[in-house]
Amino acid sequence: MKKPDRKSLLRLSWVVLVILALVGLAWKQAEDKLQTEFSASNTGLTGLSLYTRTLEDLGFETKYSSAPPRDSEDDVLWTLTLSRTNAASELAFASILEQVGDGGRILLLYPGDSCEYADFSESGYIRDHDVSFTSVDQVDYTLTEWHDTTGSVILTASLDPLVNLFIADDPAYAYLLLQQIHPLMGGTGIRHNDYYLYWQPIGTSLWLDMPLWLKMIVCQLLVVLIAFILYRGKRFGKAKKYLEEEEPEEDQVPKAVGELYHQGGHWELVLESHWHRFLEELNKRVPTGRKANAGNWLEIWDGAGFSENSEALRTDTLLRKLAGESSATPAETPGMRKKRAHRRKEAVLLLRELEENMGKRGTTQWNTKKSNLSANEWNTKKSNQSSND
Repeated sequence: MKKPDRKSLLRLSWVVLVILALVGLAWKQAEDKLQTEFSASNTGLTGLSLYTRTLEDLGFETKYSSAPPRDSEDDVLWTLTLSRTNAASELAFASILEQVGDGGRILLLYPGDSCEYADFSESGYIRDHDVSFTSVDQVDYTLTEWHDTTGSVILTASLDPLVNLFIADDPAYAYLLLQQIHPLMGGTGIRHNDYYLYWQPIGTSLWLDMPLWLKMIVCQLLVVLIAFILYRGKRFGKAKKYLEEEEPEEDQVPKAVGELYHQGGHWELVLESHWHRFLEELNKRVPTGRKANAGNWLEIWDGAGFSENSEALRTDTLLRKLAGESSATPAETPGMRKKRAHRRKEAVLLLRELEENMGKRGTTQWNTKKSNLSANEWNTKKSNQSSND
């Protein structure tokens, strides 16, 4: 059986993720719709299910809808429930007036104890009468009935005392509202409509106003772009090998390690490491039969013929001074500790310089010896040819 390649697995993963996202989005929308605040089908604390079921138990014909209310049904009382957002939207109330029609009847429920736009006097409606109600929490509510010359009626009321959280404890407001709407029900009962819980004003949109042929072109370009990105990858091309060798910085590793020790304030460890390495290098470069140490290394250095005698003498003097300070071990002040760290760092740099000079001296000696050997071989070969002749 052939194993699936990496690209196939990647495509399959994308498809699965897209399907799961779409299913989750659809489920969330359905759940939100069922549990929308102030909805007649919401059985939670902020729903109106108890109010609508009570009307059914009392024998009133009730139906539910979330589609736009139809003004052609003159015999129907529409109960329109506003969301908190639409209750503060002037466009929502303008849309409601369009839905009323001639002779239509609407019970308009809004959240809060009052509503700024629930005044239809400027739209040709006459304020018929008000009914006041005070809840057990001492909150005042007002039920207002409006009508126009065509027989259209709008009854505005707050829905706060009708939610499931309050109606079970104080149903007085619900019965008062029922007394007001009973003459308006007619023969076909009441229609609970949640259209204005989800309604949003439709404004200008570049996509909606775009012609169909242009939408098709945009979709095709989008598909081509997605396919190109998936095919080529995020690098937009194969990775190129970096053939050029990067030259490391001089003394990169010692400097990095030294910086770590410096941050911790341990320059004595850095100096000790460089000192031991310098002595090993000196023993390797100058095989005198004696092992170099703190007491004789300067003598071995001078005997080897190295030219940096002043640097070597300065290094020896500084090392002896540091050794004397370490043996005395006085009570250090912050200033003394800083000066001693500076001298140790200076000693490390001097040891590094001497070690590099030893390396250069060894290379120069080898090149001189090699050139001398080559000259001797040439002279020997020439003399042999002369003797044969």
